[in-house]
Amino acid sequence: MLYAAEREDIEWAKVCGRQVDRLFLVGRSDLPPPFDPSAFSSQAIQQHRLMDLILVQPKNRDRPKGCERWLDAAPASRLFHVKAGDIRDAGRLARVVTGTSIGLVLSGGGARAYAHIGVIKAMREAGRPIDFIGGASMGAIVGAGVAGLGRRGDRLAGARRFRQLQPPRRHRLSHGRHDPRAPGAQPAGASLQHGSDR
Repeated sequence: MLYAAEREDIEWAKVCGRQVDRLFLVGRSDLPPPFDPSAFSSQAIQQHRLMDLILVQPKNRDRPKGCERWLDAAPASRLFHVKAGDIRDAGRLARVVTGTSIGLVLSGGGARAYAHIGVIKAMREAGRPIDFIGGASMGAIVGAGVAGLGRRGDRLAGARRFRQLQPPRRHRLSHGRHDPRAPGAQPAGASLQHGSDR
């Protein structure tokens, strides 16, 4: 069951705050938060941090703004940015509220990064949204690309530029026997050689 209350309806807001298992606080990012926006949440909600903050961003804004002051005012455990009137953002919130959101976790490993890109592309082609994403090592880099590029996923193909990056110069130790009589002989031990590992 979903309860909805406006801040001005104080008595109903108190009832909602006592009855809900999780509190979704909705605010406009272009306005300052009201004084103590979590005042109507129950002690259990506050103690277990069961409050989420949904900030509505203006349609014309490219990057989310205004979350710091809201997070200072309301101890939310999760923050969701939505663009006003965006049906995809509304769908994502509906999946979160109903417990049907889709998360993707990407593993580490440089070679797997290309497989991750393929999986993400296949999910998008199949119409499967990605509501939450996480990863380790190269999986985190690909995941950050998905999170940062958002719905401009066609730019994710540009991540193939990883292939074009040169590996860092490595230092290899060359172990060999020392012959002090050889021309240009160096002291005994390991000598440091520079080069790429191609």
